[in-house]
Amino acid sequence: MQPSWYAGFSRGEVERCVYSHGRDGTLVYVQGDSIALKGGGKGSAFLKAHRKPVTCLILSRSGLFLASGDSRHSHEKCEVVVWDYEKREVVGRHKLHLGKVQHMDISSDDQLLFSIGGRDDNNLAVFHIPSATLLCSGSVARGTQTGHALVVKTHFRDSSLFFATGTRGLLVSWLFVKDSRQLRSKDVHLGSLQRDIASIAVHHVHGVGGDEFIYCGTQSGDILKFLLRQESPSEPRTCHFLLALIGVRVGKKEIQFFAQGVKSMAMMGEDRLLVGTGDGSLFVCREKLQQPQRKMHLIQVESFTVKGAITSLHANEEKREVFLGTTSANIYKLSLDRGETTTLVTGHTAPVTCVSFPWEESNGFLTCGKDLRLWDSSTGEVKFSFQLPNMSCICATFSPLSPSLLFTGWSDGSIRVLDKVKGKLVFCLDSAHATSVSCICSLSHGKTFITGATNGYVSVWNLDARRRLALESTSKIHRQTITYISVQDGNELFVTSGLDRCAVIWETKGCQAMRVLRSDTPFTCAVFSGSSSEVLTCGHDGVVRVWDCDEGILLQETSLEGEALPLNALVVVNPGGEYLAAGVSKALRLVSWDGEVKREEKGCSGEILSMGISPSKRYFVVGCEDGSVFKWILAPS
Repeated sequence: MQPSWYAGFSRGEVERCVYSHGRDGTLVYVQGDSIALKGGGKGSAFLKAHRKPVTCLILSRSGLFLASGDSRHSHEKCEVVVWDYEKREVVGRHKLHLGKVQHMDISSDDQLLFSIGGRDDNNLAVFHIPSATLLCSGSVARGTQTGHALVVKTHFRDSSLFFATGTRGLLVSWLFVKDSRQLRSKDVHLGSLQRDIASIAVHHVHGVGGDEFIYCGTQSGDILKFLLRQESPSEPRTCHFLLALIGVRVGKKEIQFFAQGVKSMAMMGEDRLLVGTGDGSLFVCREKLQQPQRKMHLIQVESFTVKGAITSLHANEEKREVFLGTTSANIYKLSLDRGETTTLVTGHTAPVTCVSFPWEESNGFLTCGKDLRLWDSSTGEVKFSFQLPNMSCICATFSPLSPSLLFTGWSDGSIRVLDKVKGKLVFCLDSAHATSVSCICSLSHGKTFITGATNGYVSVWNLDARRRLALESTSKIHRQTITYISVQDGNELFVTSGLDRCAVIWETKGCQAMRVLRSDTPFTCAVFSGSSSEVLTCGHDGVVRVWDCDEGILLQETSLEGEALPLNALVVVNPGGEYLAAGVSKALRLVSWDGEVKREEKGCSGEILSMGISPSKRYFVVGCEDGSVFKWILAPS
């Protein structure tokens, strides 16, 4: 087994985590519990040192170091890891923050790493990179400050100076005294202004005695500008509030406000401020040259729109390119010279609950993760996608009769049939189930479909001449969610697995239960071994069980997870020969029928929830909890 390609961007939940390396152009971003390096001279790679999802990432200004932090339960200590970019190995780490590492930044001389914890921690840590030692720590909220920190930003020249911002107007100027290993702070008072500061940019006007400014983007959609003054070398900078920039002027009188808050900011050059907003707008603007007032606006130079709130923004001044990460799990590259936007990375914004292949070999497969996507298996590009507001696509399957038709199950209990060629909805069977449709499959002749729901009902549907579904029969044996449906070769039997610790073998005609297989663990998957009478099941205890469906007896048990971690997906490679198993441990295992693990690979960035194999058995695809999709090449035995 070897990886072919991957797609995903941590479901778009991680902020300030997209960078383009200045020397080789490598795209660096967060994907699940890993740091993805895409493109560049050394090729694509994963940096893996965390066991939990990565919540923040920083690339030093020199490009020599990377730092990442993860999140855990509120009472557990999180890990901060420092990487050598060229060697791609860990050079230091520490565990100080509780619950979550909110944000980090590296000093201009690559000596110090400043990190802040999340809401449950709200502490600041200073880490010395060359010696890999923790120097000091302290609370971010001091004196009159009561908010929790969101962003830490270092000074572009003074390696000991940095700023921390957050909720309730939290803005603190900090100075780290290296000799005594002490932190000194100076609060910045906003008076009557009540703002949650979510982003910050430091600006220096070049020249002798040039002024220094910081811009603070707020959740309410304005930008606060402060003037920095150094009163003493041994004290933090004093921040003088100048004005609030409330939007950009796009005409003689029209002012466009920063809708849904200022999510990210960056400086490009000496006079350009890049502003990313919550509605997906990117503004390239400059400040109006006039005497400062209490409220002003910016002058719009250019503006662009992408899908999703812009939570990550990185500017490459030399190439005049901007890299954007959004909540829609997309990463874009924007060329300011050409005005073109290119999608570099895409993924699902929710866990991938289903992977489905067509009945005959083709260059495509389906995945479901709130939206439905049809992927090109060769290039990893999305050929077709479909999404409805306030609803999630949970399962999907191809039609053997009409390869262009896609049968999908949704969270509102409806079955929707889509035409992938025309890119539109063919028909919708409303309220096919009273609750969410959890799984769907087709018989090999394409005239019958079987669905399962979260309330335990199983329904058999016939496809008429008008390509409409008509209910043939419905039955209920399961008392909880049906997790998987598998049809035996020959279409005479099918098996369903459920969270009620049962797997039921059904006769397709009449939807009559033939055997009930019971265990002491909830079942997550059950599959037939080709045309044989054996059924494989897996569940929350990490054990694969082989059953005889004629007698309903247990033939064999194989424990694949030493810590009893759940297994979520099974795929039969060779009936009676080998099968693939995967789950929460993120490990892919190729197992022989007698229980011997022939191959094990750990290359996925999140817990594996779903898996499918191509009709030719040459490759398979896994879907993960973090919204990522991985294609693996299955080497012949």
